[in-house]
Amino acid sequence: MRCLYIIKGMLFMLFIISMSMAQPKLPTKEERLKQLKEKLELTKEQAAKVGTILDSNQKKADVLQDKKVGDRRQHMEAMKA
Repeated sequence: MRCLYIIKGMLFMLFIISMSMAQPKLPTKEERLKQLKEKLELTKEQAAKVGTILDSNQKKADVLQDKKVGDRRQHMEAMKA
């Protein structure tokens, strides 16, 4: 019986640890554009340009993800290019 409590406790701890290590969901392009538009008070023209930039960055990130670029630093440097 005691062993059962220990196993349940360990499973509960593993669940809590895995939940605390889960990465938060990144905002979509539309959510990010809305945040920037509100925070920076962008005009429609500015928002359109920012949307184009966000699209371009997402395409770069997708290409890098497909290539599985090495470590985080390499990934950041490639995104800057």
